[in-house]
Amino acid sequence: MQNVDLDAVQKLLTGRTSREIAMIMTTFEADVIRLVREMAYATTAKDELRYRRAARALTAVAGNLGATHLEMLIQHSEDIPYGEIMGRIRAVAQITISELKLFSGGALARY
Repeated sequence: MQNVDLDAVQKLLTGRTSREIAMIMTTFEADVIRLVREMAYATTAKDELRYRRAARALTAVAGNLGATHLEMLIQHSEDIPYGEIMGRIRAVAQITISELKLFSGGALARY
C-alpha cells in the first residue's frame, strides 16, 4: 500500500476499540467525499478561494490518517491551476479509502 503510511495508521488505531476504529474510518471517508465534492464544485464555479479552503481541509484530513499520497497530491494541487488536477485527486481518494478499509478491516479483526 503506497498510498497510506501504515505506521501512522497503526499508531492511530492502536488501543482503540473496534467501534472507535469504525467511526474513524467512516468519518474519514465522509470527509474525503465531502471535500472532494467541494473542490469539484468550486472548480465548476471558478471559485478559487473555496477550492483552496477545501484543498487545505482535505490535506489536513489526509495527513491526520496517514494518507500520504493523497496529502502530497493535494499539496501540489495548490500550486497548479485549480481545475486541472481533480481527476487525479478523485482517483487517489478512492484508492486511499479502499486501502484504509482493507487495513482497518484487519485492525478490526484483531480486537
